[in-house]
Amino acid sequence: MKPGTVLISGASGGIGAATARAFVDLGWQVLAGTRFPEKIPASGTIRPIRLDPASAQDRQALVELLAREFAGRLDVLVNNAGYAQSGALELLSEADWHHQMAVNLIAPALLTAALLPALRAAQGCIINVSSILGRTGFAWQGAYCASKFGLEGWSESLLLETQGQGVRVHLVEPGSTRSNFGRQMRMVDASASPYRGLAEKFAATRARLAQRAQAPERVAALIVRTATRPAAPFRQTIGRDASLTALLLRLLPAPAYLALSKALARRLFGLRAR
Repeated sequence: MKPGTVLISGASGGIGAATARAFVDLGWQVLAGTRFPEKIPASGTIRPIRLDPASAQDRQALVELLAREFAGRLDVLVNNAGYAQSGALELLSEADWHHQMAVNLIAPALLTAALLPALRAAQGCIINVSSILGRTGFAWQGAYCASKFGLEGWSESLLLETQGQGVRVHLVEPGSTRSNFGRQMRMVDASASPYRGLAEKFAATRARLAQRAQAPERVAALIVRTATRPAAPFRQTIGRDASLTALLLRLLPAPAYLALSKALARRLFGLRAR
């Protein structure tokens, strides 16, 4: 695919910012979507735009911008915006669940639906930034896992629905990646619950994973390759932890993989088998 126009949500930091830089380096026009456009310096080929994918007003303004200045065409959509709500299922409030699903699951679906006509006009592609936790559960991350499982489900459904329309759909599943994602993680208060020890061990595990996390530029490079290669696979993992998990999911029978996951949770969080 020749350089065109790409929209990236969550473009002010981490994977989103690295992806914006990678596309700019190849001569693309980047619409850098963020709730805080003042954080992104504008240049000749990067244009910060105010975008909260959960906002119907922001989505409509984007559709109008594409119609007015880009002939109603968009070559690539990168759904990257999201966050993690962390905590044991028993401790998460109804509001916690609604917000996690609204941001990670529903908002990118609504943004994609709004932009499909522009993507179809350009014979473009959609790249949804998921997570390896969109394919496996992880203690203390139930709401986040559920949102990413859902993202993967509607991505696969969209792939089936848009056959023959000239629109490609892809999933990128990163493992641990250096970014401000961890610092923005919402942690439920477990201090007065039976999960207090689990919360402390989860924080320690996150810190260890952060030390070995991959650079966001690695994920960005995969996103750009996916956008520019018409034959790119539907689902791709990136990062040693993600690749190992995907390999185990492929090779092990489901009961064996679940047993391994339970053993890992016991080791990481000090849980006891019953």
